Amino acid sequence: YFVVLLLVFGLGLFLHAETTSSDFYNPIGVIMLFVALICEGALSNLSEEVMSKYKINQDEYNCSLYATALALTFVPAFQRDILSEPFACFFIFDGTIPEQEAGVFTSGWTVGKKILLIFVFITSGVFGASCLGAITKRFGALCMSETITARKATVVFLSFAVFPNPITFQHAMGIILFFGALLVQST
Repeated sequence: YFVVLLLVFGLGLFLHAETTSSDFYNPIGVIMLFVALICEGALSNLSEEVMSKYKINQDEYNCSLYATALALTFVPAFQRDILSEPFACFFIFDGTIPEQEAGVFTSGWTVGKKILLIFVFITSGVFGASCLGAITKRFGALCMSETITARKATVVFLSFAVFPNPITFQHAMGIILFFGALLVQST
């Protein structure tokens, strides 16, 4: 519990620094982050219970989860006919949407390259989900939740290295506490 408190405190300190120092701060982003963490925590607990109760492996669980999610999103989108235009722009015509509208193709995005990119994204997503499922099955939901939280926090922290955001003392302390807690948990 101490490690979880350190993780939460470090992330909270980082977010507090963000609210006081950033011109681009939007509370909706923080709310979305917390809702995503809560949903993923609930899903990881549910997945651990389902895999144990029904004696299924992580790949069977992910396949069922993804098939259900695809059906729940694809069927309403198909009924409202909001897929035909993006599908045509992506899989039938070369170039980006602005290039297609202007009739000038300079980016080199052919249909084949776009399909290859989708294949790489799908493959890496399924591989990542399989790894998270294996973590849940072997080590439990808490370890999986910590892994997901660490991944999301790492993306947020790395955005400070990529984009020109000022790093304050509170930002640095939040990052140090967060990753220090991960190091303590891993030993």
